[in-house]
Amino acid sequence: MVGTTAITLLTPEHPVTLARGHCLRYRFAPADCRSCVDHCPHQALSPTPRGLELDRGSCRGCLLCLSACPSGALEGCHLNLAEKLQQLSRHSRPVLGCAGSPSQAHERVPCLGALAHPEVLLAVAALMPQPLQLNLTACAQCPNAAIVAPLIAALKSLEQMKGFPYAGRLELITHAPDLHYQAAGLSRREFFTLFRKKSSATAVRLVDRLAASSPTPSFQNKRLPHFRALLLAAWPEILEDFRPQVRAAFFPRLQISQDCRGCTGCVGICPTGALTPADRSGSPPLVRPELCGACGACSTFCRRQAIQVAKSAATAPR
Repeated sequence: MVGTTAITLLTPEHPVTLARGHCLRYRFAPADCRSCVDHCPHQALSPTPRGLELDRGSCRGCLLCLSACPSGALEGCHLNLAEKLQQLSRHSRPVLGCAGSPSQAHERVPCLGALAHPEVLLAVAALMPQPLQLNLTACAQCPNAAIVAPLIAALKSLEQMKGFPYAGRLELITHAPDLHYQAAGLSRREFFTLFRKKSSATAVRLVDRLAASSPTPSFQNKRLPHFRALLLAAWPEILEDFRPQVRAAFFPRLQISQDCRGCTGCVGICPTGALTPADRSGSPPLVRPELCGACGACSTFCRRQAIQVAKSAATAPR
């Protein structure tokens, strides 16, 4: 027992964790979801008859799978994005970098691939009181260079949204001369002055919201995918006039026909809690589109084909 515990403590924690009970292929055998498999640039994920397998030897921790999984089955270890954003808000020109790179950064995440989704970038843009630079200058020489294209595509899709209010809030820096990095931190007085100028009470409030703990999930528990959890945590800080565009772009539309008999089978199979039982027995389930990851499990599961999922205008970058 002591030897086993020592080995566990000395073994580095893997950057990606798989919650099998939330994988669509594990929850419902006919599900043919391959999102994470198709997005993994290292072929570290593979479908099996019993769900999904993660080859830790092949995984390089790019975290692109987090933005691909619609059911929250994949998570990143030591991501701590809430804490990182809080620390970054102390700098006038904050720089976020990668833990595996020696390039300059005020704070680092395991890999910037965790941000390669428009919903994640929108949440960060709404949270930060000043423009944030993502340091990608060392990515070209990294085994995880594949994250750059999805990051660029995600930001471009945001900037193309009608009335996007956060233009210039996020900067993807791929060339070292374009990086504006200042190592010196702010004094206490400068820190609060910066907050007053930038209305940065946002950062303080959202840290607690983003870092809120949740109970350990099981097969019956519901879990939001990485990108949606961040977007909803930042929702109070998104400008009210811009929220209709966000809903149209990211929240799927669930349509329930008159063929529904209220069996609630779709409620049970839904991994995110987007469907809940109606108050009256036999009635169609209640729908919360903001919790829907558009996985389609409910539609596949329904024998009457009474529920259909119309995906949102924006999807995870391919």
